[in-house]
Amino acid sequence: MAFANEKKGNHIITSSVEHHAVIEPCKFLEKRGFKVTYLPVDGYGSVDPEDVKKAITSKTVLISVMHANNEVGTVISTTGLIEAPARPREYYLLKQQYERLGRDLLELKERFKGRFLDYEDERLTQVIKGYAMQAVFYHLVGNPFCEDKGCRLYNAHWQEELIFAQLWSTYEFCGQHEEALDDLQRG
Repeated sequence: MAFANEKKGNHIITSSVEHHAVIEPCKFLEKRGFKVTYLPVDGYGSVDPEDVKKAITSKTVLISVMHANNEVGTVISTTGLIEAPARPREYYLLKQQYERLGRDLLELKERFKGRFLDYEDERLTQVIKGYAMQAVFYHLVGNPFCEDKGCRLYNAHWQEELIFAQLWSTYEFCGQHEEALDDLQRG
């Protein structure tokens, strides 16, 4: 993941208490020129979503934070973490400036309108259909994702990618997945 996105940036965010299966690759990547931010956790092993948002830079390509801490038995809420990288990176950089200057964040949301999904967004229904198809393909073939950025099965990491694949693409599925669906219908 990190090397695949190296042209976009070289910054990784993780927590200081991740499993060694995450920490060791991060240390390896640091030796290869990546910058890794190790976020602190509270007494329950949780990362503050605000810390994630503050750590994001224009060079951030990967965020890896565990969902459940087996050391202290905490299930970590990922709602804020999922939201953190979802909007365009520039949004978060400008958000910090807006907050420092006391400017209205609604103005910033309006500036980025259409480039990300928000709570109660009417487009969420269509996006959920794409996620449902990923679950179907996972069940059928063990691989729910596609490399084609226009296919609804594309594994989007930023909302702009997700919006394109799920809402703006001129087709629903790439040729390979369209054929797989046709085969399924034929039985």
